[in-house]
Amino acid sequence: MSGNAEFTGAHRDLMDGRADLPRVAAVLEGTAASLPYVVVDGASREIEPVSRFDEGWRGEVEGLDLTLRFLGSKRAQAHRAAATASVDLGMPTRPRAGR
Repeated sequence: MSGNAEFTGAHRDLMDGRADLPRVAAVLEGTAASLPYVVVDGASREIEPVSRFDEGWRGEVEGLDLTLRFLGSKRAQAHRAAATASVDLGMPTRPRAGR
């Protein structure tokens, strides 16, 4: 999520001060793999804008994790390649006619 242009509806209302969050809240275990926890108010109702916002950031973090793993594997590959001995193959020559 980059920039405020992507926020609409309840997200925008919260950011612009047109809506309030409950004063009492709790974090509970979620039921979906994409959202391992949910934020609920004092009456145990999900505070949907908070949960959805967190769900979006979870995807961002997973993407960063995959990128860092990929870059780490490429770095290790470069180190392995640099550690190998080079082989001098000499200058190529053209075959002589008649041979």
